[in-house]
Amino acid sequence: CADAERLLTEYERAFRPTPATRREWALLGAQQGDLAGVEDDLLAGLQRDERDAPAILEALGKGYDAAYRWPEAVLALTRLLDGRPKHVPALLLRGKIEGRLRNLDAAEADLRKAVELAPDRPAARAALADLLNRRGHTRDAIHQYDLSLRAGAATPAVRLGLARALTDAADP
Repeated sequence: CADAERLLTEYERAFRPTPATRREWALLGAQQGDLAGVEDDLLAGLQRDERDAPAILEALGKGYDAAYRWPEAVLALTRLLDGRPKHVPALLLRGKIEGRLRNLDAAEADLRKAVELAPDRPAARAALADLLNRRGHTRDAIHQYDLSLRAGAATPAVRLGLARALTDAADP
């Protein structure tokens, strides 16, 4: 987001603000959870401009998540996925939110589909591994954590998740 803010600022200094840059500022703010003053305009934009609908829905989904408005986030992401069923970031986010809402079957379905569509994406495998471990599917979780690590996701969260799964499996 910081890079996007910098680039938008530089663009507006060079070429002045335009309706397109104002829309980008609204989308950028919305996806960070700053929905005040832009939410109604973005929702109206969904009615007016189908071309921008995916970007608007993704920003609203992220913004609702950041604002802990999870049911609204699920609705926005579901609408996005209705038009673009292979949108991996939307599948990942909706899967994580469904997990928070304890809709574990729906969460697992979204995360498995994200892994199927983007098998080399470490974040998808790590999210699936977290959910599998939470559901008690320890061996499957260990496998997904291992694949995530091999794909380059050696983050502390992935390592901690793997350690927890190995401990649960009595395999330190």
